[in-house]
Amino acid sequence: MSNKLKLEKSKDQSKRERKNMKKLKNELKEYIHFNKLTPDMLHRLVDRIEIKEDGSPKIYYRFANDFLNE
Repeated sequence: MSNKLKLEKSKDQSKRERKNMKKLKNELKEYIHFNKLTPDMLHRLVDRIEIKEDGSPKIYYRFANDFLNE
C-alpha cells in the first residue's frame, strides 16, 4: 500500500473518530446532571453489555472507537 493511500486512510479514520467523539459529547451533555438512569438513556449510550465467564460485565458504548471498548 502506498504512503499516500495510507495517509488518506488515516485521515478518513481521524475524521470518523472526531465525528464519533462529537456525537458522544453531544449525547453526554444531555445527561450530565441526572439523578436516575432511564431506559432511554441506557439505550442511547450503550450498544451492548456482555457478561464474561467470571461474571464481570463488558460494556460496549455507542459512538466509542475500538480503543475505548478494549
